[in-house]
Amino acid sequence: MCLPENYEPISGTKFDNIRLYYELIKVTAVGTAQSIKLILEVPLKTESQRFTQFRITALPTRILNDTFALYQLEYNYFGLSHSQRDYILITAADVQKCNAGSITICPADRALYDTRSITCESKLYFQSTTKDSPCKRSLMLHYETPTLLRHGGVWLYHFPSQRQVNIRCPRGNVWVTRTRTLSGAGLIHNATRCSINSGEIRTLPELHGVAHANLYAPSVYMPDSSPILSRHELPHVEAALTSEVNELNQLKDRLAAAQKSLDVDTLVHTRRLPFSEKPCRTGIC
Repeated sequence: MCLPENYEPISGTKFDNIRLYYELIKVTAVGTAQSIKLILEVPLKTESQRFTQFRITALPTRILNDTFALYQLEYNYFGLSHSQRDYILITAADVQKCNAGSITICPADRALYDTRSITCESKLYFQSTTKDSPCKRSLMLHYETPTLLRHGGVWLYHFPSQRQVNIRCPRGNVWVTRTRTLSGAGLIHNATRCSINSGEIRTLPELHGVAHANLYAPSVYMPDSSPILSRHELPHVEAALTSEVNELNQLKDRLAAAQKSLDVDTLVHTRRLPFSEKPCRTGIC
């Protein structure tokens, strides 16, 4: 087989990878009255076209008491080349265009960024420190909403404050309940067949009709916590929050106060205009 320079079959030529081509190769049959030809569409690759895809999940970060900050991300997926020289930014809509399988194949319709180019997603992945953050961030006051997200066989959780969580899992013919106290962000492994309940949020168990557990832990990247606000930004946020919180509290007190009953006529002044008939000039009255 003659291939263009620097190209090779996407799964290589090792015997152990031959099974992958049953899934990746597209076969088209073209026939005439005398013969039949099979056209095989074999995906190729170069070294610069191999990427490891990461899904980015941004969770709230506490900055002051019950005030949290959250990164506003434009792209949900981050792809890093095997040479670690380039990266690619992908949206959830772009992922839908890919053919997912043992090897995910995506159309080459996205630009590549050099790893020296700083974007919000690359800053979070590489944990780079810059004076001016390229990320958009939003503040959330009095934030108490818990989060449970599943990724493969792992549940990703985030609780703004301590929560008592019941984890109920099948063991043989009975269900066994364990209680844990969780706070902040973390991972719960091998709990897809379990029900996780904190009172405010819960999950449904995934049952397969088997009596044994399939212990599987996918690769989930949990970066070290880095400050979402720099040192020179924090004093300005504190000063701005003080006045904003006071205004919100005053508004809350006014809304909570007993409402008065008022007559509609005292609020709305109705003017009655005299009706005057005019001759119809256009023929349409």
